[in-house]
Amino acid sequence: MGGGARSRARAKKRAEESRKAYEARERKKPDEAEPLLYLCTFEIYRGGLAGYRVQVIRLSDLFIPFDTPITIFGPKSQAPKSNSTEVLRQFAFLDGEHVPGHMGFGVLGSRIVLAGGWFLNMRMGHKPKPTYVLETDQSVEPNPRFISTRGTPNPKTPYMIPELEPEKPRPWMREIDGKLYALSGDHIGYAAFEVFDPKTDHVWAPLPKLQIRKLPIETKGLSLSSCAVVGTKILITLPLKSRVGVVKMLCFDVAHPERSWTTVEEPPWWQFHSVFPDFYNEVLVLDLEDDDCEKLLFTYDFEYCQIRVSSMKLSNEGEPKCIQPLDEIDLPDEFKNLDDFLATSYSCAHLGGRRVCFSFVHLLTLLVFTFEFSYSISGIFSVKALGHRLFEYYSNEELRSIFLGGCFVL
Repeated sequence: MGGGARSRARAKKRAEESRKAYEARERKKPDEAEPLLYLCTFEIYRGGLAGYRVQVIRLSDLFIPFDTPITIFGPKSQAPKSNSTEVLRQFAFLDGEHVPGHMGFGVLGSRIVLAGGWFLNMRMGHKPKPTYVLETDQSVEPNPRFISTRGTPNPKTPYMIPELEPEKPRPWMREIDGKLYALSGDHIGYAAFEVFDPKTDHVWAPLPKLQIRKLPIETKGLSLSSCAVVGTKILITLPLKSRVGVVKMLCFDVAHPERSWTTVEEPPWWQFHSVFPDFYNEVLVLDLEDDDCEKLLFTYDFEYCQIRVSSMKLSNEGEPKCIQPLDEIDLPDEFKNLDDFLATSYSCAHLGGRRVCFSFVHLLTLLVFTFEFSYSISGIFSVKALGHRLFEYYSNEELRSIFLGGCFVL
């Protein structure tokens, strides 16, 4: 073979290698570059054991109507320990006698945090309740798993998130400006309010307590209230006792932690019923591109099986001065046609732009619904459904119930 022929052969080989490398990079892009939706569930197993599962799905896989349920296999199943499809992939799983039940889910940076809770097994009632951290960035943690500072030798700094003490079932946790805030009720009639700053603290720092016992509210306290974040302000609503149709709304500005909770003017309950129905329900607050003084609120109405949308007008100080209902969004027929459909828990997430995702649990079925909305300057709201998915848990005698703890885009 002459020199020219060998040169052409080498060039052809390099071109082929370059093409294969390019195709390999393109195949990897969806997993590496595309954001993922993390679906976090709390599961109860026979014998009072708690389990926490985190599963991921690419956002592009959410925008497809898909009526056929997909089976979810898990660590507690006798079936293979992998999903029957790559659409929904198991990312991490945590269980064991040392794991409390009813822990709260939160996000701090690229980490999913589990904190609080209580032990379902009464024999473990007095044991410490560790905090667990799951790093979702696989360039930081190639083998993602829940890590606890308790019992973990020399834990890395990102995992040094302390425990919430004493017993705090299902704490409401949100990240605001790089700090993690936790709000939960306790047995003496106060709402414990704490903050963790990873830059300066190694403990949960107390913030002004919400003194539930001193408020004329329903005796169940926080179990009938709800939280939302608007800018730097945390809003909590509490239904008043003996005054049907009225709620007490309180506000705390994290930009001024030295201040106490303040009372916001009480609106009629009918305006809030579709917005703050329950403390453990989520309220998704979205900004509008062309108006800093108006927000859109999304939540779910369990009674009517509808997503409720409302408009919140803010004062110059950033506090709500008016909340009005805008629309009700029906769920896909494939959801409502399930036998005795009743969502027992839900979570919602902003997918970017004007796209929103709602996830539900019905018995042993996980349902995901995505839509895109438009909202004109004249106040006209409309919705376009983008896709929906149904995932059925593999039925076995071990798994008793499932609760959706949160869904996050990371």
